[in-house]
Amino acid sequence: MQNPSGTRFLLNLHRCRGPITVEEGFNLGIIVRILQGVGMKVISASFVPYSDGTVNQHVDLGESHYSGGTYLSRRHAALELVICNETQDNRSKGREAADKIIAYFEPEETDVQILTWEAR
Repeated sequence: MQNPSGTRFLLNLHRCRGPITVEEGFNLGIIVRILQGVGMKVISASFVPYSDGTVNQHVDLGESHYSGGTYLSRRHAALELVICNETQDNRSKGREAADKIIAYFEPEETDVQILTWEAR
């Protein structure tokens, strides 16, 4: 597939040493700055904190979206970055953003899946 219509980055981050709770300093603004820093257009951003301080997070992008959640008992972050490649190839932006988001959470182990698709 030479120019896929979209790319989906699935990030499973295990035993995170970085902030996964509000009390530890989780900051959605940092995620927003990462996405903007690689050239993505942020339309809106929100997060929902839970009683244990973990968060669900979502960012709408001009290129599609980023979303995910953190899980305290295993210090895990399950994240998804979906980008559209219809008007331009955004794969390199997606790869760079994924790498920087992974670095923010500081996982001991990382499982990354990159999926692409063609519009039919």
